[in-house]
Amino acid sequence: MPIFKLYSRPHSIAIIDDDPIFLELLEMALPTDWHLILYSQTHLLQDYLRQQSLFAQRDVAVFKKIFEDAHSDLHILSKVINYWRQTPQRWGQTEVAILDYAMPKMTGLQLLNSLDNWHGKNILLTGIADETIAVQAFNEDLIQRYIPKQTDDVVDAIANAVQHLSSGFFRPYQSLCELNLSPDQLMLLRKVEMQDFLRQFAVKHWIEYVTIASPFGVLGLGKQGQLSWLQIERSCDIDDLKWIANSEAWDAPTLEQIHSGQMLSNSMLRQSLAGAISSDITPTIPVGDSGLIVAHFEFEAPQTQGGEVNYESWLKAHLDRTIR
Repeated sequence: MPIFKLYSRPHSIAIIDDDPIFLELLEMALPTDWHLILYSQTHLLQDYLRQQSLFAQRDVAVFKKIFEDAHSDLHILSKVINYWRQTPQRWGQTEVAILDYAMPKMTGLQLLNSLDNWHGKNILLTGIADETIAVQAFNEDLIQRYIPKQTDDVVDAIANAVQHLSSGFFRPYQSLCELNLSPDQLMLLRKVEMQDFLRQFAVKHWIEYVTIASPFGVLGLGKQGQLSWLQIERSCDIDDLKWIANSEAWDAPTLEQIHSGQMLSNSMLRQSLAGAISSDITPTIPVGDSGLIVAHFEFEAPQTQGGEVNYESWLKAHLDRTIR
């Protein structure tokens, strides 16, 4: 069963093949919302993946700094939002390399072996005579998939391979989220009902998201830049939320709905955003028989630094699939 990843964002896919007709086939047939970078020369892809490795190291360091002392930091959500605004180039980070084995001057495997710090997922395209070599590279974990180019519906095979590898994307970021969560929170997130709910919710609402420990929930970003917060609570713990609601200026009917667990205020979200948004309430959603409830708040945080966080606009400006 697919799992709910604690962190997810768009990524790019680098492809190299010395057959321009095959590259054009992939360019036309792979999903239009995939950010593809196409190469026909090994030294260009080699330089590009080295640059990507350096970017990934720097970006993980920035993300790690956000999570330093996160349990004592009331404003971690603001930090994540500022990070999103300041680094739109993160959407171009390559997580998958698809390499033809039989390249001139340097095989696809030789190219991978020449890279010191490349930690993306690798798919090797092979000919009939290359399968033994591909199996060995797979067993050594140099590649995570190999696909014979003579495969029927080879484009579908490539697309499926990318999808199957997606749970391993952005592993350092996922690890940082996991380390920040308490064992109890991890246990709650791993409940089958919660996994199913979060997976479906994320696909429907977000292009990017981060799981946060305090406040406990998921901060998400829609394709057009809409920010939203999914707060996660145990049904048995809502007494604290009732007490907070009593200190806010809700009318009697609203307070009654909050006390009954039918509604939740955005007090935790406002606190993490330093009071930069207005008070709001939203209906709670019970998650099966898990004993958990969630509440989804859409909001507009004030822009402090950086530009817009609109992925659709970014992708439209970077959809150049020219063969390099």
